[in-house]
Amino acid sequence: MTAQQLKNSILQLAAQGKLVPQDPNDEPVKITPYASDNPFVTPHKWVWAKLGDAFNMQAGKFVKACEIYEDNNPERFPCYGGNGLRGYVDTFNTEGSFPLIGRQGALCGNINMAKGKFYATEHAVVAKPNTDIDVNWAFYALISLNLNQYSTATAQPGLAVSKISNVPILIPPLAEQHRIVERIEQLLTHIADYDTAEQKLTALNAKFPDQLKKSILQSAVQGKLVPQDENDEPASVLLERIRAEKEQLIKEGKLKKEKPLPPIAEDEIPFEVPESWEWVRLGDIGDWSSGATPSRSHTGYYKKGTIPWLKTGDLNDGIITDIPEKITRLALEKTSVRLNPVGSVLIAMYGATIGKLGILSLEATTNQACCACLPFNGVFNKYLFYFLYSQKTSFQSRSEGGAQPNISKEKIVATYIPIPPLTEQHRIVARIEELMAMVEGLR
Repeated sequence: MTAQQLKNSILQLAAQGKLVPQDPNDEPVKITPYASDNPFVTPHKWVWAKLGDAFNMQAGKFVKACEIYEDNNPERFPCYGGNGLRGYVDTFNTEGSFPLIGRQGALCGNINMAKGKFYATEHAVVAKPNTDIDVNWAFYALISLNLNQYSTATAQPGLAVSKISNVPILIPPLAEQHRIVERIEQLLTHIADYDTAEQKLTALNAKFPDQLKKSILQSAVQGKLVPQDENDEPASVLLERIRAEKEQLIKEGKLKKEKPLPPIAEDEIPFEVPESWEWVRLGDIGDWSSGATPSRSHTGYYKKGTIPWLKTGDLNDGIITDIPEKITRLALEKTSVRLNPVGSVLIAMYGATIGKLGILSLEATTNQACCACLPFNGVFNKYLFYFLYSQKTSFQSRSEGGAQPNISKEKIVATYIPIPPLTEQHRIVARIEELMAMVEGLR
């Protein structure tokens, strides 16, 4: 039960005479009784009456918006409208302590309390008791009536005073009204504490799935998510094959020869991994490239294009199946855009999207704000994807620039990555996706 539901329940018990015991010595209020057909039993010495008999209900007067000020100048007076306090004005039209009923707008029927000298606009109905009624009890009793249910169903809902004047209200003796108010206010103090705790719990629950995802990914890249299998081919062997593959691709002209990345020193390794794993740099395990934007002034680069051209806004932290914008074959031939194969892993390098990811399910080019990697044989693209996902915060913290921060391709390819045996990479990905589905079920 939420704090608001608990409050509503307490006010309902109060309205039915179930919150405090009745006292046979209490004197009932003097008012014209009303024969109500409400289902619950009328408590001893309580009286049914119409709101119009219990209260003198009068709407306030119009005031221009330009005459309402935000600042609470000591010489000004609170101004109440249909939804509560609107601001402060230079005059007042009511003095005393009275409940106010909002009569216009989506929140019509809401109840506020005004005290001292104040101004009520035409959208606020001042409810002045006609008999022995504690205004604080009246405030809570009017809330429990849910007067919004009597509003007109129009684009601008409203309450007619003539209509709510016939709404029945059950009125206890004045002495019991005092006891009810005292008890309600005691309980509301506890409800306020409950509400604070509830809000903290709600915030914690909202964060919990994302925090759990981070924990899962951290365990995965540290070799703690699935057990190791001694029969797996160690990562050192597959890395030797990757080196041979790179050399062959360079020899065939299919891969540009890059300056060798510096080796990883022992004291640079951020955490220990299983013996069958190896630490390398991202640039060692795939072919990385950034994209480009063909000139917009060259209509031949975009008109009737058929080749998908991805921008960072198209990244979805998942499998990319649709890319709205297209470029032409001419743009591919004449500019520095590159066609990335199916299975390429993409990462955003600029602005608010830094670290956002995607895996291509179709061949596509990208703009310069996106970096693409086609992993070499022996590296499962989904393992690379989840490793990059686990590093999103790190990439963002390492970005540079002011209004448009960025992380360069050079920084990305120099990032350390722990590589498990290939079969373990697949087991890790399967377990991650199983757990992530369970986490999503928690939302």
